[in-house]
Amino acid sequence: MSAANPAVAFNAKKYGALFARGVAHTITTDAENQAAMKELEAYSFAEDPTLEEEAYCEVLATLIEQYEKRYRLDITLNPVDTLKLLMEIAA
Repeated sequence: MSAANPAVAFNAKKYGALFARGVAHTITTDAENQAAMKELEAYSFAEDPTLEEEAYCEVLATLIEQYEKRYRLDITLNPVDTLKLLMEIAA
């Protein structure tokens, strides 16, 4: 995304409209996360995004990142710990 041009004014109404029709809110389910990622992808490939769209994308990316950190299992265990965890789950 491009750097903000100070000569272009940020339009709060346009920014608010993105939230009104979009999916930007606290993400708590995989379905909400998928919808947010799909929306972020759509705006990310826009040819000339507005300042409002760029700011909205930053919010979406932050919400997705928070969800991923909170609800996704971060597999950084060594093989023995991974096996122990799987055995506990299966028990």
